Amino acid sequence: MAHIVDLRDRWSADVDVLSPVELPGIEPDADGSDGDRGLPPVLDEISGEAIPADVLYRIAKAYEQLTGGIPCMPTLSSTELVGFYELGYLNVPVFAHSQDRWQRVIDAELSAEPYLRPVEMFDDLPIPQPVVSDVKAVVEFCRSERVAPPLVKVRSVLSLNRIIAELRDAGPLSEDERLKLLREAYESSLARMAYASFWLFYDAVNQESARQSDLLGNPENVDHPAPGSTSTLPLLARRSDRDLLEPFRRTAHRGRQILRDAAPEVADLLQPALLPPISWTRHPISGAWAFWNVQLQGKGKGKGRPIIEVNCALQAPKTQISDELLEYLLWHELVHHVLPGRGHDGEFRRLECLWPDFARLDHELDALEERFDMSKAFAHK
Repeated sequence: MAHIVDLRDRWSADVDVLSPVELPGIEPDADGSDGDRGLPPVLDEISGEAIPADVLYRIAKAYEQLTGGIPCMPTLSSTELVGFYELGYLNVPVFAHSQDRWQRVIDAELSAEPYLRPVEMFDDLPIPQPVVSDVKAVVEFCRSERVAPPLVKVRSVLSLNRIIAELRDAGPLSEDERLKLLREAYESSLARMAYASFWLFYDAVNQESARQSDLLGNPENVDHPAPGSTSTLPLLARRSDRDLLEPFRRTAHRGRQILRDAAPEVADLLQPALLPPISWTRHPISGAWAFWNVQLQGKGKGKGRPIIEVNCALQAPKTQISDELLEYLLWHELVHHVLPGRGHDGEFRRLECLWPDFARLDHELDALEERFDMSKAFAHK
């Protein structure tokens, strides 16, 4: 066995170990399947054709970069692959929640306007974030060709809600039948890239199903409107001076009080010195109101440390987004902080439910799109 190291005149920047699907002249299985393990192809929902194997490999690589020694669950319960940049020697996957940032990078490169380091354009997004080598490959293409890389449109949605709905539509199932359907869903979708094992995927489905059975949503997740949708609801106003740190301090203080009684073994993780950095995202993001994550990129920013990002679409006046609502959302993220890698398991839900008036606030956050027009909040700018 030998490792082939990709230098490409970038020794000082990064060293990339190539997969067989990335080697010129070595073709992956034509149907996009995993020939060694006999896994089925992941199909493009638009054409019905198999998504290229190297695209799937790079998606798996994007998820793998998160692990960093702790067993993390994918941040978004619904993730949509919308295409891939075709660079000739490499296909770079593009997800719906990162497409706007890719466009910003490409626009800045082609106009030669100054902007952040390219990899840092993605560091306030939920996973999967693009791997460094993919970002550099797109940047190098723009600089050498002076045109945007061609985007091949495909569609593949990893949605726990869709999987749960399919299970319910199937009617009464034995445990063996249910396991069989879940394993088929795992092996034929992006789930096998996102979850390191079938059993992690199985746990995630069960956790989400339990939340739905309790008629509770996930306060992190947001369904942004379809392009071209119209609404007569008021727009969320933007207040760039809306404070985030003070509500965060209050949330952590109240959270410590809750945990001293409910989970004293983790209460000290909410001491001020141990709190993760928190910030608004630089631009509105689709798919999440907030998320707890591990810092994946950046120099001098404590790579590998926990962080909390809050969607700046919520950076609105208190008359629209109250501190009370914001603090409940922050509590949800702090529970992730004290229970890293647990997803929304039973212990997570027990602690989340201890927040005062949590059920009303959970519903209020889920129903924001019924009160406000969100279309402009997520438009490309």
